[in-house]
Amino acid sequence: MDNQAVALAEKAYKMSSIKLKKNFEILFGKKPKEYLIAEQIKRVKYFIKSAPDVDKDRIVSVSGYKDARYFYALFKKYTGVSIEEYRLQIKEQNIGIDEDLS
Repeated sequence: MDNQAVALAEKAYKMSSIKLKKNFEILFGKKPKEYLIAEQIKRVKYFIKSAPDVDKDRIVSVSGYKDARYFYALFKKYTGVSIEEYRLQIKEQNIGIDEDLS
């Protein structure tokens, strides 16, 4: 959650950023930043499943990150595999977009 979003939420819900973040974590089970990263990874996994041959630049574009290396590292950290390894798994297993995205 960026600073502007936090400020807007503080004003809308009339609570401090600390309390807002704590409540977010209680509701969603993750800190706001972790939740956002997980959602971005989920979106990219869906995109790869729907278009497994798409180039890596387009994948990074879908992620919303500007720094490709940073996103590649995040993807590997959160999924345990690189984007290329994930893409190969999708092709080998022939997993469609209707499958579980966990």
